[in-house]
Amino acid sequence: MNDRKRRIEEWIADIFEGIKNIGEDIEGYTFESFLASGKTKRAVLNSLSDIGEAAGRLRAAIPDLEKSEPELWDQLVGASKMRNVIVHEYFHSDATVVWATIENDLPPLGAILDEYSKRRAGPTAERGGNGS
Repeated sequence: MNDRKRRIEEWIADIFEGIKNIGEDIEGYTFESFLASGKTKRAVLNSLSDIGEAAGRLRAAIPDLEKSEPELWDQLVGASKMRNVIVHEYFHSDATVVWATIENDLPPLGAILDEYSKRRAGPTAERGGNGS
């Protein structure tokens, strides 16, 4: 496997790991209990930042995704934008937006990326995808 392909696979794995970590970090939480737990908010923000970083690297490494996989591309753009807000405007991160991202954006990102990964790996490869 060449270095570029290996790195792409690692970035995909980083996104799946971030999604899985967030799921574990918020297991049993409500929005209210999430708001009350600074430790959990910090962990989630860190994972969202990791996801966004990997998403940005994937976009740079595979720019033709914009045309070939527009739904995945849009998800990666959203993750990259979220990362930029978290990293550059940390104290302005809105917990409501973070919670909505967890509930509304991460599941489709995981599912779409899992399908893409399966197609990319070919028909004989098994994939552990989307954090399950």
